Amino acid sequence: MQLGVALAHVRSHEYTGVEAMLEQALASARETLASARGAIEDLRVSSPSSTDFVEALQEEVRRFTLLTGLPCAAECDLLSQVPEGHVQQVLGVMREALANVARHAHARRAWVHVSRDEHSMRLEIGDDGIGFDPTQISSRPGHYGLLGLRERAHLAGGQLTVLSAPGQGTRIQCSWSKE
Repeated sequence: MQLGVALAHVRSHEYTGVEAMLEQALASARETLASARGAIEDLRVSSPSSTDFVEALQEEVRRFTLLTGLPCAAECDLLSQVPEGHVQQVLGVMREALANVARHAHARRAWVHVSRDEHSMRLEIGDDGIGFDPTQISSRPGHYGLLGLRERAHLAGGQLTVLSAPGQGTRIQCSWSKE
C-alpha cells in the first residue's frame, strides 16, 4: 500500500513525503524478509536430541541476552526429560516467546523456568515488561504469535497458558504430560 501511494504521488508530480513513504516501505520489506528467513531457518534446523536439548535451550537464552541486552535467568535442566518427539516444539515455544519479549515487552529482565510434578512438566517464559490483555491481542487480525505458540504446545501434546495484564509483565506457560 505504501508503494502504491508513493507511486500515485510521483505520477501526479507531488513529491512531498514520497521519500518518507519509500523509507517506511523499505523498512517494512526488510522486517518481513527477516521474519520469512527466520521461519525458513526454523524449518531447516534439525531437532536436537534430549541430551542436547538443555544445551540448545541455554544457547537460545545466551543468544537472546546477547541480542537484546536483557538478562535472562534460565533454569532448564529438567528439560533433559522431555520426550524426543516433543523437543522441537518445546524449543520452538521458547524461541517464539523470547522473540515476543524482545519485540513487545519493553522489559528489564526475562526468565525461563522449568518445573514438574508427578504427571506433567511446565516450561515458563516470563518478563517484567509492560504486559498486555491476551483477550485483546488474540482477536486482532495479523497477530499470529500466540496462535503459533498454542499450536506448538498442542503438537507437543500439551497446552499453553498466557498470563498477562497491562503493566504486569507476561508469563507464557507450556505444560505437557511427561509420558
